[in-house]
Amino acid sequence: MFGFSRIHHAYFIEGGDFEYVVRELKKIDFVVRANPDFWRLETESLSIEDTRTIRELQSQKPIAGERRVFVIETFAITTEAQNALLKIFEEPTAGALFMIIAPRASILLPTLRSRMLVVSVKDKNLAASPIDPKKFLSASPAKRIEMLRPILEYKDREGNKKADKKAAAAFLSALREGCGVSEYAALEAIDQALFYLFDRSSSVKLLLENVALSIPEKN
Repeated sequence: MFGFSRIHHAYFIEGGDFEYVVRELKKIDFVVRANPDFWRLETESLSIEDTRTIRELQSQKPIAGERRVFVIETFAITTEAQNALLKIFEEPTAGALFMIIAPRASILLPTLRSRMLVVSVKDKNLAASPIDPKKFLSASPAKRIEMLRPILEYKDREGNKKADKKAAAAFLSALREGCGVSEYAALEAIDQALFYLFDRSSSVKLLLENVALSIPEKN
């Protein structure tokens, strides 16, 4: 499964989607449909409350087969939730299999990442960036901040203006791909923005503006 000969208890699927995971689970004869041993969660940011539910459910023995599978689709994981997951992954219940699907592995704390196998997937179905990363990188800092408006001034269905966090995540992921490995300050700012993007107390505007100012201007 995922190209590994042995099944690990926790996977981080970087850039994949749910259908990709379903196909991989079929390789170990696990079918998700109408399976009492399958649990799925879709959320913008995995919270400590979510991990408490996971901890309780994973402590139970499988009902219909040899394992229970937990699939989590998210854009971010709070620090508290990551610390809670770390404890679960350190001593998982026999038969428990965890899979977290998110755009970037950079959202993980090093301690949690060390307990997981990261599988990177290039998926054409991922959300497209609302800002051209190449144009953004070649623009002046002032122009970059101006280019952030489509994300920062997004209007929801009720007409309320707010920052579009999902669009910001897609943009930051695309931008990271366009940065050179030697651009440490830019990469650090992007990773920090991706890590804190979905925290309730974070400012999307400040995170994105910090990224815009951290990238060296191209000559």
